[in-house]
Amino acid sequence: MFDVDSYRGDAANYYDPRNAYLNEVIDRKIGIPISLSIIFLHVATRVGLNASGVGLPGHYLVKVQFELNEVYVDPFHGGTTLTMDEIGRLLEDMTRRQIRLSSIHLRSWSGRETLVRVLANLENMWRLSGEQRRADSAHERMGMLQQR
Repeated sequence: MFDVDSYRGDAANYYDPRNAYLNEVIDRKIGIPISLSIIFLHVATRVGLNASGVGLPGHYLVKVQFELNEVYVDPFHGGTTLTMDEIGRLLEDMTRRQIRLSSIHLRSWSGRETLVRVLANLENMWRLSGEQRRADSAHERMGMLQQR
């Protein structure tokens, strides 16, 4: 996905709404952590891996579970694997040292939780770009998912 197909994180235009739409990410091979992770999760599942999304505050990773251990993959940074110390530093850096890594941060997220976060990202992206109607639409859909 990263070496052959050249998927990568879009650090230059992070808040471009196209980075949150899976069809755009697949066409452009560039996205934000959560969209790249969703694609990685699909591929991992297809090849028989036990993988799940992990929603850290400010970042999204993939956890691949094996019989004796688990590996954390960061699709935004070229599929690099992260140690616990590296995840802890990432979390502290992203939150300006406000949050320290704990086991609750590393739990597997449900598809619904992930979709709510995608919609929250879209709401934010559309607001930043001045598209209030689209932001409101994302917010409304997020609310519908949270009610169920």
